[in-house]
Amino acid sequence: MSDVVKCKSCGSVNNLPEGKTSMYCAYCGNAIEKKETNKKEYESVIKTKPEISQPKIIFEEDPYVRAPAHTVFYKKRVEGGWELHDKYTGVSFYPDVEEREGGGELKLTNKGIRSINEVTDWFTDNELETIKVFDLSRNKISTLNLQGTYHCVFELDLSNNPITKIESIPVFEVPYDARWRSDKQITIKLVSTKITEWDKNVIEMFYNAINGKQLWIDITGGECKKFITELVNYCILNKDNLLQDSFLRIATNEDLTILEWEYIDTKVGVYYTTFNTDSNKKKTKANSNSGGKCYIATATMGSYDHPVVMELRQFRDEWILNKSWGKKFVKWYYRYGAIVADFIKNKSILKLISYLLIVKPLLYLSRIIKK
Repeated sequence: MSDVVKCKSCGSVNNLPEGKTSMYCAYCGNAIEKKETNKKEYESVIKTKPEISQPKIIFEEDPYVRAPAHTVFYKKRVEGGWELHDKYTGVSFYPDVEEREGGGELKLTNKGIRSINEVTDWFTDNELETIKVFDLSRNKISTLNLQGTYHCVFELDLSNNPITKIESIPVFEVPYDARWRSDKQITIKLVSTKITEWDKNVIEMFYNAINGKQLWIDITGGECKKFITELVNYCILNKDNLLQDSFLRIATNEDLTILEWEYIDTKVGVYYTTFNTDSNKKKTKANSNSGGKCYIATATMGSYDHPVVMELRQFRDEWILNKSWGKKFVKWYYRYGAIVADFIKNKSILKLISYLLIVKPLLYLSRIIKK
């Protein structure tokens, strides 16, 4: 009786000829090789194909966040969009904007999974590339081994697994619709894990995950000091090859003060540093904030390059940072602003409230001060 093999490219099922260990897919021509699985090692607990959540298609309900930063007297629903009536600019038309909300989540918590391959084997490469949030917390996984097909994941949760070894992580490529997450944020949660060994190329993999991006690692309640020490020292040694604003943030209960950080908060166990290769800008400890993200304004206006966001960034760089209290305020804002932006990003009502109570008053204040 011939074995059945699944094509990782198109997902079709093929009958493998007897005595053969490989074949070409009858549907797409992709090479298929039979995997020799050691059944004594583990038997998959996943009996049916898991579901990756699909995005919801929505239309923007409120055009205020896309309107220029001045008073809109009233709005009127018309065919295909909205009319905004304003004292200064008259009537402006804003067409409906189709947005995709959510989707790309694969959550398999507390299932008794022993290997990530138990999940991988159910999907084609194209399907794996749709996963953005991957939650495998509270399972029995002992080795972190994620191949390149997971490169679109920007939030990986492996908390409360008995992980002791890291073999590989993918080359993370943050998808376009993750731009609200400070544009380039990758989050890896390894809460309550004990990392004691890793392959020699793993440090370089994490280094590449930091390069040009923001890597947040949460190992609260776990043990990782030796691993993090090697990673940070490697980044410092090779910092000249990192892109500007490459960022590493660690949350842990362990004392990492011996390492070189830009910011340390031992009370909550947070350490972070930014690697900046711009030699024309002198680094200052924990306070080199010029050019950073205006989290709340960006989430409210919908784009980092929105004219309002650009004007507020200019106000921050030219006025706020020149005050004695400015750098401390900006540091505080960077710490909590991303949390607020994350909360309001897909909520039209909250974005409107943010615009009316935060962004708009601050914009008027900046213009008054600059006069």
